[in-house]
Amino acid sequence: AAGNHLGAWESAARLRTIALRSSLALNERDITRGMTAAEREHEKSAATELQSLIAQAARERALPKPDATRLAILDQRLATVAATRAVWMDALYARLPELRVWRGAAPTPAHDDLLEVLNPDTALLEFLVDDDDVLVLLSEKRGDQIETVSYLTSIRRRVLAQRVSALVQMVGVNDDLRWRRVAAEVAALIPAAAADRLASVSRVVVVPHDILWRVPFEALPVGTGYLFGENSQVVYAGSADAKQIFEDGIAAA
Repeated sequence: AAGNHLGAWESAARLRTIALRSSLALNERDITRGMTAAEREHEKSAATELQSLIAQAARERALPKPDATRLAILDQRLATVAATRAVWMDALYARLPELRVWRGAAPTPAHDDLLEVLNPDTALLEFLVDDDDVLVLLSEKRGDQIETVSYLTSIRRRVLAQRVSALVQMVGVNDDLRWRRVAAEVAALIPAAAADRLASVSRVVVVPHDILWRVPFEALPVGTGYLFGENSQVVYAGSADAKQIFEDGIAAA
């Protein structure tokens, strides 16, 4: 809303990283591709020890009269075990860098990282949904820089859900006029200025969010045409950090 496009992109990237990490953290030890049996057992043992110390310290603090000496010992042990585990995990991820990505523990991508994955004729279209607004982020490579523009549309999540639901029900209905009428309400999330830019590129990477994952963006109407040009290649990704998707698509193009 303040016109800070780069700040909007960076905030959206952090939110996606946190959401991914939160969804995978509870089951991260089930993601073990590449790990040896000894590594899996060591990780389980270290995590169990750490969780036990955390629980002991929490119980002690909850007592009417916590034992300060015992708490100090527990906190010291907790810090030592956590540091040791962190060093071990860093070594594991250094050996298996993809494991960190699969577990959602990779660092938040930086805006400049897009220089590595966007070519001059590719646009990155990202969305972020909250209770009252939808943030649209459009990034393109201009020379040796990435230009990102953000657009904020006020719409309540409930209203958005209703429009997307109506759109999904129209999928497969052989009635172009009805489709355009229903789909236009969802397409309105994307301002005309952004739609004009999207129609001029040959490849668009779409990063939806929340209920927008159900939207077939390549079929959204704009005027007498569609959101993307007739010859545009449309690819979907989970985040701007999905480098392999970008690179594979660029290589194929």
